[in-house]
Amino acid sequence: MSSSWSPAAQAGARYAFDRNRSMVMLLGLNWRQIDITLSDATGTPKATLEFRPVVVGLAVGSSV
Repeated sequence: MSSSWSPAAQAGARYAFDRNRSMVMLLGLNWRQIDITLSDATGTPKATLEFRPVVVGLAVGSSV
């Protein structure tokens, strides 16, 4: 394995229910595609995986 970089983006929104309570939602994407080939001992390819992470977040908060 080696180091690499790829473009990524994150967007989110905040909604205030009232003065003390709010909710935050976010979505993160990464445009890196990594192909991984798994082989057995003879070198015969057995499977290929694609890795494209998507991050989804939700937070609810309140202040006292």
